[in-house]
Amino acid sequence: MAVRVVGPRGKGALLLDAHPGGCEATVAQAAAEVAADAVPDDPAPRVLIIRTSSGYGQAITTAGLVGWRISGIGLCLERAATGRRTASAGWYRVRAMAALAQRRGARFEFHNGDCFATDTKRTILSRLAERCGKVDYLIYSVAAPRRTDPSGATHQSVIKPIGAAHTTFSLDLDSGGGAVTRVEVPPATPAEIDATVKVMGGEDWADWVDALAAHDLIAPGFTAVALSYIGSALTAPIYRHGTIGRAKDHLEASTAGSRPCG
Repeated sequence: MAVRVVGPRGKGALLLDAHPGGCEATVAQAAAEVAADAVPDDPAPRVLIIRTSSGYGQAITTAGLVGWRISGIGLCLERAATGRRTASAGWYRVRAMAALAQRRGARFEFHNGDCFATDTKRTILSRLAERCGKVDYLIYSVAAPRRTDPSGATHQSVIKPIGAAHTTFSLDLDSGGGAVTRVEVPPATPAEIDATVKVMGGEDWADWVDALAAHDLIAPGFTAVALSYIGSALTAPIYRHGTIGRAKDHLEASTAGSRPCG
């Protein structure tokens, strides 16, 4: 069996490898923080979580498995290991959460696929109908670099300010010591703003809700949650006041007219 030492190899501020043990430890730590006296519902809530492998989606999945023994499906898009690189961090976190689900007796499974793709939606909806039935909760927590929409057009998101350039700082891991570098970020073009909204806005969230409804997979009292972003004053020029913020404005507007179902 080959042994590989995983080090902080990166490209700029982006780490290219992930440590399996470290990723599994983050899941174990999050699980340990969930109240041990939480009382699971009977039957367990049926949940579809989009982007379950990181961030708030991972936190909600872990809390749901430990505290409520949720059933359902978690969807994400992660990279398996190759001969040159480790798997992505989310790949190892999902593996740890799958083991956690098994230990907790939760009928929850994980699928790897592009949440924007029509074929992925078809697969997930079919699996829900076969295994879970109608869904009580949809949790949507998506951050992605690109999206191919149902028309076949591909849109690329960017993280840029709107209206004026912004100077910020980055950590350059290639320098060995992790040097802090100054970065000038140019303002986004109108086309880049529109593309980011297409990727990170509310269009796909609405597509998932419509698809669940069209396949009669919405339970009485169904709740759909789209996780947004506020951020800090430090990052506001390129996040909440920039292209990502414009996309989150669209996401929040898309959910504003929603009504309880059932």
